[in-house]
Amino acid sequence: MELYKWYKGDELPDRESDCVVVYRKRFHFYGTIETRTVIKKGFGKCASDEGNYYIENVDGGWILPKDIIAWMPIEFPKEVS
Repeated sequence: MELYKWYKGDELPDRESDCVVVYRKRFHFYGTIETRTVIKKGFGKCASDEGNYYIENVDGGWILPKDIIAWMPIEFPKEVS
């Protein structure tokens, strides 16, 4: 996994790092069967759970692999926390 290189959503990370992620956010409306999909951009974290890597959004929830459009591992400057 190279820093600052875009990866497709079906290419999972192989180590932990910060990342920029473009993904689909699905909204279910109560009382209807309609599902709306919105494209979101934001920062995330490539994290590991028992050796399986996934992308976590800044709210702490997992982003499902099928919803990830693209992602890029990045490294924040040390001055940024």
